[in-house]
Amino acid sequence: SLFDLRPDTAYELELHLVDPDGLDVTRTVTGRTAPVPSDPPAPRAVAVTNQTTLNAALGSAQPGDVITLANGTYGPISINRGGAAGNPLVIRGESQAGVILDGANCACNVIELYTSSWVHLENLTIRNAQRAVKVQTTGTNHNVFRRLVVTDVTLGITANADADSYYVADNVIAGRLVWPAVYSDDSGAHANDDGIH
Repeated sequence: SLFDLRPDTAYELELHLVDPDGLDVTRTVTGRTAPVPSDPPAPRAVAVTNQTTLNAALGSAQPGDVITLANGTYGPISINRGGAAGNPLVIRGESQAGVILDGANCACNVIELYTSSWVHLENLTIRNAQRAVKVQTTGTNHNVFRRLVVTDVTLGITANADADSYYVADNVIAGRLVWPAVYSDDSGAHANDDGIH
């Protein structure tokens, strides 16, 4: 693991491996850190104020849209559209604490992404469901999940197979388990609870 690296910066690394059986190898490798994902270069602002306008905005979303949710409580949503390289679809709360997507204790996913890449979910509170965010499609890439508060869920953020180049940062995820938790306390019923999977 490497720490304190700058985004979008080239580095040369020297790796030195020493084995007690006599192996002593030094290798130099080069690489570049990824940039921090940014907004579309020419964003189209889409304001939503309730579930109806949110569903309409998601139904007609295009790459470059920045859908901003006004403070309030919303129900589960499905995202069937995505952005494009350099032109993401951004779904953002007006304020992290004020915009709540609530599953109302359903055995469901609060946010489901289908065939979606280049989608940014930002500045939201997601709560009260089986899963907060579930990417349903295989092979998605460049999705961003940042500044989310996820509470009272069994699974926080879950991607499907072959997910690539995701950016997951600055989130708070609090599940349903209470510390101290021992496997045998509930016969392993929550053995697979995960924050990010």
